[in-house]
Amino acid sequence: MQKLLRPALVGICSLLVSVFAPGLASAADVDTDPTTEIPSVTVQGSDDSDSIAQPTFEQARKEAQKIPGGASVLSSEEYRKGRVSTVKDALGDAPGVFVQSRFGAEEARVSIRGSGLQRTFHGRGLKFLQDGVPLNLADGSFDYQAIEPLAADYIEVLRGANASKYGTANLGGSVNFISKTGYNSSPLLARIEGGSFGYNRVQLSSGAVHGPYDYAVSLSNFAQDGYRQHSKQSTQRVFANGGIKISPDVENRVFLTFVKTDSQLPGNLTKAELDRDPTLAQRSAATDVITSNQKRDFVLFRIADKTAWKIDSNQKWETSIFWASKELHHPIFNVLADLSSDYGLDSRYTTTSELFDGKNTFTAGFSLMSGSVIDRRYTNVFGSEGTLTGDNLQSAQNFDIFFDNDHAVFEKLSLTTAVQLSTALRKNEDRFRVSGTDLDNSDEDRFSEVLPRIGLRYDIDNTTQVYSNYSYSFEPPSFGELVAVANQPGLTDLKAQTAKTIELGSRGSNDRWSWDASYYFAWVENELLTYELTPGVTRTINATSTYHQGLELGLDFVITNHLTLKNNYLLSDFHFSADGLYGNGSLAGIPPHFYRAELRYEFGLGYYASINGETSLAKYPVDFANTLFADPYATFGLKAGFAQSKGFSYFIEGKNLTDVKYAATTGVIPRATATNLAQFLPGDGLSLYAGFQWAL
Repeated sequence: MQKLLRPALVGICSLLVSVFAPGLASAADVDTDPTTEIPSVTVQGSDDSDSIAQPTFEQARKEAQKIPGGASVLSSEEYRKGRVSTVKDALGDAPGVFVQSRFGAEEARVSIRGSGLQRTFHGRGLKFLQDGVPLNLADGSFDYQAIEPLAADYIEVLRGANASKYGTANLGGSVNFISKTGYNSSPLLARIEGGSFGYNRVQLSSGAVHGPYDYAVSLSNFAQDGYRQHSKQSTQRVFANGGIKISPDVENRVFLTFVKTDSQLPGNLTKAELDRDPTLAQRSAATDVITSNQKRDFVLFRIADKTAWKIDSNQKWETSIFWASKELHHPIFNVLADLSSDYGLDSRYTTTSELFDGKNTFTAGFSLMSGSVIDRRYTNVFGSEGTLTGDNLQSAQNFDIFFDNDHAVFEKLSLTTAVQLSTALRKNEDRFRVSGTDLDNSDEDRFSEVLPRIGLRYDIDNTTQVYSNYSYSFEPPSFGELVAVANQPGLTDLKAQTAKTIELGSRGSNDRWSWDASYYFAWVENELLTYELTPGVTRTINATSTYHQGLELGLDFVITNHLTLKNNYLLSDFHFSADGLYGNGSLAGIPPHFYRAELRYEFGLGYYASINGETSLAKYPVDFANTLFADPYATFGLKAGFAQSKGFSYFIEGKNLTDVKYAATTGVIPRATATNLAQFLPGDGLSLYAGFQWAL
């Protein structure tokens, strides 16, 4: 069978590339082995060619290989070979990450191990970072539009408790976007992308080193009319950082971020509406997103400062501070007008020494974060602010102190032990009172936990590892859960979500195969879920007991020196455990089997072509009662182009080439009724994109 398929696949790839590079058949004779390995990387001490505060991609990959659990590092050079519009374009190939755009938008459902599964907007359940500094607001929520993947050098994805080095306490883990610096930036780079549905994206960037100083700056503009009605978007971003080496071993770096984003919201459709015309906006008697001009617009300014001091060859100290301000205008069922301010401080010290005849690395650190939100709500008058209906001052504080120790018990066996102490305060001051008719929601709550972690890593050889770990996670509720209920005194009575998780896995490579595989099982207590209290009345409460188990698998197979099949499979089995209302039913919102694949042919000299696709292999529930389901689907696309680090590069990409009508993701509800069937968010239809990049 392989003998029959291989010539056909190579022929298809050759046909694609012939459009862009006629006469390049001879280039296929150049030997380019795309095998992904886990090599032994030698990292030299800091010098004038590297940043001390920003690890290189190779340094980050080596550090990830020390973690006894799910961890991966994604190079921006890979995802730059196609359209880079949404978080899905950047994170779609990361093992263990479920990511789907809401409606071809920058907002998405991003979930790792079921954490944050109920959100398709204003994410929670994960810790998003920019250069190791939190992007989350103090209450744990975060905005996808605050990210610019084109400004990143690489993305660090640490799943679950494997993100403990950042003081991460939640079930899902951390996603860390590491910016380019003057040490690894092009002096001048210009990129333009364009395509279907009025899509266009432009980036100009520059970076350079001048003696002890360096800088990197990225300016970008994104806009599209959108596949659906009322889904126009526009975002402008400035990402800049500058560093100074105070001495050969001390560096200070300042980061500046500015984001202005405007997004129309097309809403959800019923399954019948999706099948009939997925380009429609939600328009019903209860919800008409066009008449009410539903949008989510905000302006964000953020400044951070990081200092790294390499005390000697065995000791390093890092500390950072940040401040962020965001102004939100968000017309939905009413108009949310929020002004938030967040600031934080974190510090960590790492030392390496010999202990009991083995290498020992010890890290101690703390993270302090505080923030406040002036949350005002108005009646929605065609998208403008009407009568004031709510005025709250919300404040949140978090303090985490953590200790991590990695010890080489034997030459190939390492033991990791860690503990984190976390405490969180959530406070609401109700400043809106209608005499005699309104209840006072002023209240505060505190959440604390001690979080242990232990892991083992065994290096079978220089390229293959097996590992296991046990961890305890902790996630306090955000204000979205605590103050979402009207006419209720005080904050919603909620406990923090906790989970005990075991994980087994392996990563490695040989001549033909490379893999990253993790199995996990989490016993979750007090999971934060939206429940049905009585027919038609819902609110977020703590589930009794649930469990999450899954398989996170990245598997690459080198068919020939030029042809590689990349596979990414995610098994998600999330259930209630003898729940009083939902029994042992499935949790809603994620396919149980999700698979992505890419067959890529490298012609040499920078030319490539690929066939790619994704599929949800089985239906999955939209509601906890398991009565309404999203259907399975499969889409495929083609991509081809030419990539090089300097000079001219380009790509062309087709997505959903069979124009399948499908739900990319859905809402999550307790129980489907005749009035809440509009829960489906269509994926984009057939679309074509092209991009061009020039780098000095």
